[in-house]
Amino acid sequence: MDEILDLTRRFIKEKLEPNISEWEERKWFPSSIFKQLAEAGISGILIPEEFGGLGLNKSQTLTWCEVFGETPSLGFTVGCAMSFIVCAYAILSYGSEEQRRKYLPAIAGGEKIFAYAFTEPEAGTDLRRISTNTKKVDGKFFITGEKIFITNGVRADNILVFARDGEGFSIFIVDKSQIKSVSKLDKLGWHSSDTAILTFSDSEAELLGTKREQGWEQVLLSLSFERLVLTALGIGLVKRAILMTEDFAETRIIKGETLKNKPLFKQHTFRSKLELNFISKLIQVAVNRNDIVFCTGLKAYSCDRLFWIVDQLLQFHGGYGYTTDYLIERIWRDMRLLSIGGGSREPLWEYVYRKASAKNSKN
Repeated sequence: MDEILDLTRRFIKEKLEPNISEWEERKWFPSSIFKQLAEAGISGILIPEEFGGLGLNKSQTLTWCEVFGETPSLGFTVGCAMSFIVCAYAILSYGSEEQRRKYLPAIAGGEKIFAYAFTEPEAGTDLRRISTNTKKVDGKFFITGEKIFITNGVRADNILVFARDGEGFSIFIVDKSQIKSVSKLDKLGWHSSDTAILTFSDSEAELLGTKREQGWEQVLLSLSFERLVLTALGIGLVKRAILMTEDFAETRIIKGETLKNKPLFKQHTFRSKLELNFISKLIQVAVNRNDIVFCTGLKAYSCDRLFWIVDQLLQFHGGYGYTTDYLIERIWRDMRLLSIGGGSREPLWEYVYRKASAKNSKN
């Protein structure tokens, strides 16, 4: 595991760091990076070795995400992780043996990029309200509907689509050739990542797995793991922000003294490091418990705390932090999305509250 983490840090330094600023400016990173990650031996993190991956478990994968997250572009790291961690996990967990053999080696090798389409214009965190629907004709499935805020939506070769199916829900695999239209969204942050609106109209689809109407439980478990992945990537980026701000504080003179020697700065960085360690440990507890409610509450709590830390770090930069000359400005914008993406804080807390209230009423 240590060897993989060291390899990841070298890849970040040698292959990513020199290019990230350009990708952010262009608002796109080259899809060829997926193959470069595979060639470097750090793609297919939790995909089993028999399918061309590294075979790490979920706990190890989250540890890796914290290191990969130190790359100073959350849009980039989430775009990568969405394909070869989140989508790969769904296929590995719920796909048929034939689907695992068809798609997982291609994901691990960087040959296919995946996206996961949950959200709709009128159905965000409340996924029971989705209107994307499915019909079956002559043994084939066809999907009609619209999805929004889809990471990798422009570049993806295949999309996992959560849709209504009969009396319940199912997850389907849709080839990019079947998408009626793709519209790229412009955003406050996550600039290098492509985020899209996808429209489907009688788009031919492949059922994930072999049984219909299993999608609700599948999507809840997928989202729980995705939320831990997002939080772990956020931890890595906040670690980077702290180190960067400490370097800035060594040269920033305030009333004849460096900012790094100011008690308030020392207290904030000390407390922030403790809190990052605390959240990191909670993530490991969450992934081992596999508890949807616990994962939901942890994501809602952690992402707010992570952004608060970064907000204070930007404050320590003063006016410099509000300029694009300093990396903290980008990190601040990127981190703001974490309390929205993957489930907004308010409905997540409401969900936890309802589950806790129902449990207490039974006791």
